[in-house]
Amino acid sequence: MVTFLFPGQGSQFPNMLHSLPNHTKIYEVIERAGACLDENPYDWCVPSALISTRNIQLSMLTMGVSCARALMAEGVTPKFVAGHSVGAYAAAVISNVLSFEDALQVVKYRGEEMEAAFPVGYGMGVIQGLPFNVVDILLKECRDKGHTVYIANENSASQIAISGYRDSIEYAFKIASKKGARGVQWLDVSIPSHCPLFSELGKSLDQKLDTLDIASPEVPYIANRTARMLSDPVSIQRDLAFNIEAPVRWHDGMTMLYERGVRQFVQLPPGDVYTDLINQNFEEARALSVVNNVESLTNFLRRDR
Repeated sequence: MVTFLFPGQGSQFPNMLHSLPNHTKIYEVIERAGACLDENPYDWCVPSALISTRNIQLSMLTMGVSCARALMAEGVTPKFVAGHSVGAYAAAVISNVLSFEDALQVVKYRGEEMEAAFPVGYGMGVIQGLPFNVVDILLKECRDKGHTVYIANENSASQIAISGYRDSIEYAFKIASKKGARGVQWLDVSIPSHCPLFSELGKSLDQKLDTLDIASPEVPYIANRTARMLSDPVSIQRDLAFNIEAPVRWHDGMTMLYERGVRQFVQLPPGDVYTDLINQNFEEARALSVVNNVESLTNFLRRDR
């Protein structure tokens, strides 16, 4: 059983669409993206364009869907799909919950509204080496002192992403270090994702999705907010809309899949951060990433069945 994993914002790098494998399905999806929005998708990820949340998220959606389509064309069909943050939209497309064209329009709106809401002074960071409950209490103490900072993602049992005002994140980093954190790190994200600051945008996204055709998944979809397997279109719509205001329970979702017997995970581009997290946290699991060769990956997975 193979699970496709679609990364969220923070894994981007310059000219990443140019780095994709040479495959007909990849070119087809990129052409569809360009036709849908009447833009050149390769322009979204040139260095100067990557200051835009909108461009980053459109690039990541297109990369994830295109490489997934390439793998599926080569005979690798996922049994489950999971996407982190904006990656959930790629997961929804591959599970046939949402058309690619509809996903592009929603992600475009999502990215534009996110960067317009908090253009400067906000961001995300990671605290490593402290458990979730310790970080949760730490951030509540920060908020009691007037700071704006929240848990954003539980990437693993000891890697917690936080979100909010940059000065507040810096303050939380100092407290975390005093409490024994192994390390703290800024993420390449300029917006405060997955926290209550985006509650109004979550409502707007839900309304926008409500105008679209949302289907039951043909491939089981793993939710961001609950780490549960969702089969109801309304529940998936709510997850897509409101994951923007709630922590992503990524580690719980991966644990649920592992307990169901999943041992093979494939991270779609860009990056390999979730590949590393799976391999570090689940002893019998094997996680791979699509780097630059679809054929070698598909051959490996076929041989390993």
